[in-house]
Amino acid sequence: MKQRHRLIAPMPPGPLDVVGDVHGELGLLERLLERLGRDPVTLGPTGRRAAGRSLVFVGDLVDRGPDSVGVLRRVMPAVRERRAFCVMGNHELNALRVPDAVDHSHWFHGGGVGPPTMPQAVLPPEQRADVLGFFRSLPLALEREDVVAVHACWDAASADRLRGADDPVDAWRRAHDLTPPGGWEAAVDPADPAAADARLVRRNANPVRRLTAGPEHRAPHPFRIHDRVFRDARTPWWDAYAGPPYVIFGHYWRRPGETPAVGDPALPFGGHGPTDELGLPGSDGRRSAMCIDHCAGASWQRRPPAVAAGVAPIATGLSAFRWPERELVFVPGA
Repeated sequence: MKQRHRLIAPMPPGPLDVVGDVHGELGLLERLLERLGRDPVTLGPTGRRAAGRSLVFVGDLVDRGPDSVGVLRRVMPAVRERRAFCVMGNHELNALRVPDAVDHSHWFHGGGVGPPTMPQAVLPPEQRADVLGFFRSLPLALEREDVVAVHACWDAASADRLRGADDPVDAWRRAHDLTPPGGWEAAVDPADPAAADARLVRRNANPVRRLTAGPEHRAPHPFRIHDRVFRDARTPWWDAYAGPPYVIFGHYWRRPGETPAVGDPALPFGGHGPTDELGLPGSDGRRSAMCIDHCAGASWQRRPPAVAAGVAPIATGLSAFRWPERELVFVPGA
């Protein structure tokens, strides 16, 4: 009988070590695990610091970094044996939806030599089905009364729509197909700005996308990130979130050592430093959310192939958040 997985699953009880987006950076993960008092191979506790604590990942284990395969070889058995827990990130979801996509994912599809500035270990083809099965088994959120772990955004209404669902791709497609006759694009002139607005509405209304990629809004003006121009900006949903529960999430890059300016559409943490807690104060006067993506996925920019190609690197690192201590543990990128 096929095992049934819930997309909104219970968080394990007790203290937590919640790890941010790893993005194939096995070396960073090993260093962080050691800082947390854990074995870098088995992920298990090595002393009192990690004893009695559950290890949780907020997704985006893969893509961009040099060894997504190595990361999965550590994390997959630990999650399957319930020695660790993991929620689905948008990169795991993308692998399920478009398994032959090539953006940052040479590690999975192989073929050729891969991006010269982003060398990656390649997964043997005979292991692809097992990896996709693991991705499909991941919940979109882990929740309990005091704390939630989710990849990008905690939205209670979206979570409620997904309760009882057990397949993330089917849930995505069902939401995607709830459109006017002919689809959103057929309802308007493609040259009309309303066409873009319709696509934005559909993306924001998809509960799977909302939890794995977060809501977006039309930016006041187009903006550029690297060589791409964007018209929709990521919405800082945490600015209006008061909890409970406390939300620990990743997805949104927080550049170590930088405090973005308010109003920059490319950086949604305007006015917040990279280690600040987020959200509105709760009844105890303390904030109610924390983003722990500290740009590990950009570490490739700092390596010789990218530097030789003229890529301008940013500061990077990998972090974990200890709950209920609200302690951030950070290891800098090389």
